[in-house]
Amino acid sequence: MKNQNDIAMFLAEKVISSEAKETNFVFSPASINVVLTMVAATTENKTLRSDIISLLKSSSTDELNAVFREMASLVLADGSKSGGPKISAVNGVWMEQTLSVKPSLKDLFENFFKATFAQVDFRSKLNKCARSSSKQYIADYDGFKVLKLPFKQNGDINRQFSMYFYLPDAKNGLDNLGERMASIPGFVDSHIPRREDKVGEFRIPKFKIELGFEATNAFKLEVPLFHKACVEIDEDGA
Repeated sequence: MKNQNDIAMFLAEKVISSEAKETNFVFSPASINVVLTMVAATTENKTLRSDIISLLKSSSTDELNAVFREMASLVLADGSKSGGPKISAVNGVWMEQTLSVKPSLKDLFENFFKATFAQVDFRSKLNKCARSSSKQYIADYDGFKVLKLPFKQNGDINRQFSMYFYLPDAKNGLDNLGERMASIPGFVDSHIPRREDKVGEFRIPKFKIELGFEATNAFKLEVPLFHKACVEIDEDGA
């Protein structure tokens, strides 16, 4: 889990260069990681498996599975009972109903990856979607500033979720900053504000950003993969 921020920035750079040049964008590195881990664990295509392992900067499918296990049990766990954030995540696998499925494969999806598994008629349109069952910290670095807004944590002591805003000092300097974040190992982890600052009234404009794209093109993988993500900020939060 230690290098997941580096992997996220590596994937972000690929999405920006292929799908989101000079535009707002949003995507979920965690979702990409999960679905590619499932593909790597189940595919019989050795080249595809090797490409996924390389893309996610891993050494083996066992390491990918270990990252998924920790992500599912800690990062995506529901912390609402202890006053922390409630994370809703759902995995789903749909296969053409005429194809035979090994019991071991079905067991892997349902019990390890915690994914809803179903065989459906892809000849008909699949139109049902899966549904899931204020402090400020500011740091001034060389050429940019970072604002950290933590989500309410309360009794959830095992993890912390925050939203980060990166502001380059130079006009039109976001591209250069993004390249630094994606190319320098440990950049994100070493540029996190640690000291709370009182800035008085702080306002962020309401916004909604969404993006859907063929991840196959962005990540140069020989597997059909479409990704869509959305983030919305309003008076109630994110």
